[in-house]
Amino acid sequence: MKTVVESFMIKKKNSDKEQKMKKIIVGGILVGAALVSISSLIFHNQVRQTEYVTKNKIDTLIVDDRNTPIQVIGTNAKQVQIHYSKTRNTDYKIQQKDQTLKFVRNRSNWWSPNFFGLGNDHAQVTIQVPQEQLKDLQVETSNAQVSVKNVSLATLELETSNSEVSVLDTKADEIETQTSNGHLELTNLTFNEGSFETSNSKITLKNLLFKTGEFETTNGAIHLANIQPKESLALETSNAKVTGIMIGNQNDFAIDAKTSNAKNNLVKRATGSKELTVRTSNGAIDIAIQP
Repeated sequence: MKTVVESFMIKKKNSDKEQKMKKIIVGGILVGAALVSISSLIFHNQVRQTEYVTKNKIDTLIVDDRNTPIQVIGTNAKQVQIHYSKTRNTDYKIQQKDQTLKFVRNRSNWWSPNFFGLGNDHAQVTIQVPQEQLKDLQVETSNAQVSVKNVSLATLELETSNSEVSVLDTKADEIETQTSNGHLELTNLTFNEGSFETSNSKITLKNLLFKTGEFETTNGAIHLANIQPKESLALETSNAKVTGIMIGNQNDFAIDAKTSNAKNNLVKRATGSKELTVRTSNGAIDIAIQP
């Protein structure tokens, strides 16, 4: 015969099993509900391709976005055309006042699947602008590429992070670009003053004509091809080389070039109508200055 103690222990063991099974069932129900909710957010977050076209002339365009590539292209059209994607969690406020157009992304809900890196619709904003109509262009995004091509402006300001910035076939009085952890590519540019900055990536410069230009990165090479400064050029990086070809006469430059643990082909010069400053470390400086 079973003792009272043995009977009690058997009942307790059976009760513990029942409680454990109940917890497993409840946990399964909660997980299933969560999966249904997430899948609903992802698969019902439908993408709609949308277009906005200006009615009046625009001379200032301001773009403020996040996590979305921005592409601006100059065309022969007379109006600004913005092509973008709308979803349940991604929308934009477009405001046109006088000759200024603002294109600003609204904040997403905290439960947006994109917050967790899910449901990414690979959206991109493409803006077509009259080639010589805009005076000022400001573009800001994050974690996504910015590119500008074939425009003529007074001022150009570009900012992103963790992505590439490219500017091609462009003229401006002032240009300022800033990114991080992304390649900076500049080709066929004419400007008066320019400031260009990235980090942990290379800078590629090709066919540039300017008064003053400052180019800065870290842990990435700087390469020049047919660079023609009228007044000054400053190049700065670290743990990487600086190489390429400049157009001009070497005797016209006051040169201050320094590196460490590597060769430097530029001879220091105290006088000159133009200035050339180069800084790097653990990388060679090899720049040819030729007519």
